Amino acid sequence: MSKGILLFAHNNSDIDYIKQAVFCASRIKQFLGLQVSLVTSSVDYAKSIIKDEIDNIIEVEIPKSNNNKTFRDGLYAQKKLPWNNAGRAMCYDLSPYEQTIVIDTDFIINSSNLLKCFDSGKNLLINKDWVDVKHNRVTSMKRITDTGVAMYWATVFYFTKSTQNKILFDLILHIQENYDFYRLKYKIVETKFRNDYAFSIALHILNGFSPLEDISIPGNLWQTLDKDILIDMKDTGLLFLLEKDSEYYPARIKDTDVHIMNKYSLGRCTNV
Repeated sequence: MSKGILLFAHNNSDIDYIKQAVFCASRIKQFLGLQVSLVTSSVDYAKSIIKDEIDNIIEVEIPKSNNNKTFRDGLYAQKKLPWNNAGRAMCYDLSPYEQTIVIDTDFIINSSNLLKCFDSGKNLLINKDWVDVKHNRVTSMKRITDTGVAMYWATVFYFTKSTQNKILFDLILHIQENYDFYRLKYKIVETKFRNDYAFSIALHILNGFSPLEDISIPGNLWQTLDKDILIDMKDTGLLFLLEKDSEYYPARIKDTDVHIMNKYSLGRCTNV
């Protein structure tokens, strides 16, 4: 049964997600030894910078979205830019693999932990929570609203080609195409489309509007905020300045996969 990783990359004026994807793919090869497919609207540019990190390029049109997002570089720099994130609903149809892990390009692989997904016996794995690298800072959203359904994070997830998952992704696409209706139905104040919300709503509907059993990826989903700054990366060690109450605190983490929200500092440390 074929196994592989699926990455999505659509650049904006400041963030080169394709270069991020190439770096991410190099870590996947090093720690997971898996095939990598890249979904992008900029095939010619991707081909110009890819060496042997990515095995397959899948061309799509840039997602039609009016999403804009504030991208922060620590506490004191920020910029509002287009956020082309409306492609995850097509994962099932686009993936060339029977077993697929989808990863954000700013998720740094430092271990072989994700290989456990393939031996889980599950058709779908996705985290209901994430862990802040700065332990005593309350940051995670456990629900899509204060009184809403459980939040499932589309940062990293695993799925197999199955009838159940085909229905799931078709429903996610339906929610995306009718997002204003579902946003209001589920009392979501934020107007921009988020995959996390669409996945959470779809999973809630398909489970008969009831809480799901635990389908988390083995291990914790670690994350830093965009107000944090990645200072250095050597092998599997990461050095951060973590923000709390407008102050910075140094922290190191090693041998651990981490989602890095500050794209600017990630670019400086990886030369992308």
